[in-house]
Amino acid sequence: MTGEAGGKLLLFGEHAAVYGRPAVGLGVPWRLRLRFAAPRAGDESHVAAARLRAAYRRIGAGAPPAGALEVRSEIPFGVGLGSSAALCVALARAVAPERGGRSLWSAAHRAEHAFHGSPSGIDTGLALLGGVQRFTPPAPGRVPAAQAIAVRGLYLIVGFVPRRGDTAAQVAAVRRRMQAGDDAVRSAIDRLGAIVAPACELLAASAADRAVRLGALADEADDLLAGIGVGSPAVAGVLAAARSAGATGGKISGGGGGGAFLAFVPDRLAGLAALDAVGESLPAGDILPAGDILPAGDTLPAGGNPPAGAGPAAALLAVEPAGVTVLADRDWPAPAARRIALTRDL
Repeated sequence: MTGEAGGKLLLFGEHAAVYGRPAVGLGVPWRLRLRFAAPRAGDESHVAAARLRAAYRRIGAGAPPAGALEVRSEIPFGVGLGSSAALCVALARAVAPERGGRSLWSAAHRAEHAFHGSPSGIDTGLALLGGVQRFTPPAPGRVPAAQAIAVRGLYLIVGFVPRRGDTAAQVAAVRRRMQAGDDAVRSAIDRLGAIVAPACELLAASAADRAVRLGALADEADDLLAGIGVGSPAVAGVLAAARSAGATGGKISGGGGGGAFLAFVPDRLAGLAALDAVGESLPAGDILPAGDILPAGDTLPAGGNPPAGAGPAAALLAVEPAGVTVLADRDWPAPAARRIALTRDL
C-alpha cells in the first residue's frame, strides 16, 4: 500500500480559522510519500508510533497491520509546512484507495486529530487539493468548503526557522487568552479573518501593484500575530532582511512561534535578490523535528536517537494556474526518510 500528498502554506487567516473565520492557503510543491513495509530493527518506536496507530484507526480501517510505515518526505518535519497533514492524506490514500473527494478529505481530517487536537481541516485540504484555495468555515464535525483561486504570475519567498513548541501549543495558548475574555486577542482574530477577503481578491487579480498590496496585508497580519503572542524574533529578523532587499511585505505562516514564513516579491529578479538576503539572515543551527510528528519535549526510549533535523532554509516560488514551481532555494534540506513502527508499544 502506498500514498502521496503535498505540503501547505497558510497565506492568510491562520489562528482566525480556528474560530470560524475564513482562510486562504497554497499547496506547496514539496511532497511526502509513504508505503507499508515489513518491520526491521531500528524502526522508530517513540510517540510517532502511537499517533500513527491512532490516525490509522480514525480513518476507519480498523487496526493497523503489523510492520512499519516507511515515509520519505521533501516536506521538512515540524516547521509549519504541513508534514502531518500530508502524512494523513497519504495514509488515507494508502489504506482507502477507493475513496476520493470529500470522503478522502474527511478521512484524512479525522486522522489529523491524532496529531493536533482540533485541526481546522484546512491543512489536509491543501495537502489534498493543492493550488490556491479559499476556505470557509465548516458545519460542526465537517471539513471546510474550499474554492480554488486561479493565480497567475505570483512570486513569493517561503522558508522556515526554528520554532518554540508545536502547532497545538501555539493554538492552545491563543485559546486560553480568548477564553479569558482578552478583547485585544479577539479583535486581532476578527481582523485576521477580515483580511482574507481582500487578499483573495488581490490573489485573483493581475494589477501592477498586487505584490505591494499583498505585502501590506502580510505586514499587518504579521503585526496582529505578534500581538496575540505567536510572533518570533527570528522570523522578524528574516522578514526585515527580505523587505530591505525588495520584498513588499511578509509574515509568519501557520501556528507561529517561529516555523514557516512567507514574503511577497514583485517579480522573479526581485525575488532572487530578496532570497539572497534571506539566505544570509537565516539563523544558524539545526532544528529537530518538532510539532507535526515528534513534538518538542517528547522523550525517546533509552538509547533512541531522533531523526536528523533540518536547518533553516528558504525558497523562491512562482505560482501559476498550472502549478507552483521552485525557482531557487537556499539550504533547502534533502528529502528525509523515516521508518516508524506501527505495532510496537511505547
